[in-house]
Amino acid sequence: MRAVVIFAAGGFGFAAGNIVLAMVMPPADFGLVALALALNQFSLTIGTLGMEVIVNRHRPRIDGTFTAYLLVAATTTSAIVAGLAGYYYQLSMPLMLFLFVMVVASTTNRVMAAVFQEDRRIGGSLFLLQIHNYTLLIAAGGVVLLPRAGAALIVGVVALGYVCTASWGWWHVRQNMSAERQPVSVRLLLSEGAAIVGLGAAVQALFQFERLAIPKIGSMEMLATYAVLAAIAGSPYRMIQLGNSYTLLPTLRAATDRNGARAVLRNESITAAVAAAASSVLVIVGAPLVFHFLLHDKYVIGWQLLAVMIAIGLARVWEGFSSTVVAALGTATRMAQLSLVSWISLAIALAGAIGGRTYGLLGILCGMQLAWLTLAGAGTWLALHSFKEHFGLDGILEA
Repeated sequence: MRAVVIFAAGGFGFAAGNIVLAMVMPPADFGLVALALALNQFSLTIGTLGMEVIVNRHRPRIDGTFTAYLLVAATTTSAIVAGLAGYYYQLSMPLMLFLFVMVVASTTNRVMAAVFQEDRRIGGSLFLLQIHNYTLLIAAGGVVLLPRAGAALIVGVVALGYVCTASWGWWHVRQNMSAERQPVSVRLLLSEGAAIVGLGAAVQALFQFERLAIPKIGSMEMLATYAVLAAIAGSPYRMIQLGNSYTLLPTLRAATDRNGARAVLRNESITAAVAAAASSVLVIVGAPLVFHFLLHDKYVIGWQLLAVMIAIGLARVWEGFSSTVVAALGTATRMAQLSLVSWISLAIALAGAIGGRTYGLLGILCGMQLAWLTLAGAGTWLALHSFKEHFGLDGILEA
């Protein structure tokens, strides 16, 4: 619950920053900011090459091999993403450079947060994971003072925040690293990392799919509308999913028997359900007020869009729970299977977006809902089998 509350506070900062930017920036410029943030979130998932999960599974020593592996992966990913995004979306050179720095720093920041998480240093870990929400809010305040500030300046401020926190996290980890940590081989990083990054990339692509696809099948103005909708009606569920997954992975991994694991699953599922129900009520009551009184109906968002966004949010919470169980207890085969289902779900989202674009943003979001339900359902099946296999229940049931 503490993690959910802290993530919710970060989600509030993210939503507030987006609302301020939406109020003072032209929709096209605001759309560029939303695009850059989406590219960063997708890129840091690939750039870690699964190292944030490997840290929780194996407690590796942060030595020269680990450092070189992380920096090479992060820098290569960042260069590729910045170059492709600049070409595909016609980004300016300053925006591409800030995007490059942001991806390298955020990738390092994410792995350091995982080290803090595995050591149960919750405060430091959550600080690293949430910093971008608050730097976005600070950048939004700068736009109010400097009305002519463009998208590049906003992305630059967020990138600077990541650089500062990643540097602090790295220094702190090196100074306080436990002696019991063991060196990790490149072979392990590659073998497990491939399965993990395949899953993470597909899921993150689903999370960012609308932001990446809408500029091409719609417009930057449509992306700005979606960014406002997601910030106000979608971010509460995203924070619940993040908070639930954050605590579930290490606690479930630490469970020594099936009864302890069942207790963890029961407690975490109740927490997620209560938080999701409360968030739904809050969104239904509060979102229309924000659209009307703060944004002055600058973005046209009706009840149909709001209802679909709530449904997508609930499906994301369900998916995050099931996928975390597989990541904590599943074999490499199960993780690979979940990765495959994730890519199938992404294909469903693409087909739904192309087929639904005739109906505008509503049609695109309906296709996304189908994709999330597919992944959540398949993930639940894999989670049940991972639980049984991890605790040896298959043999018991057969006997």
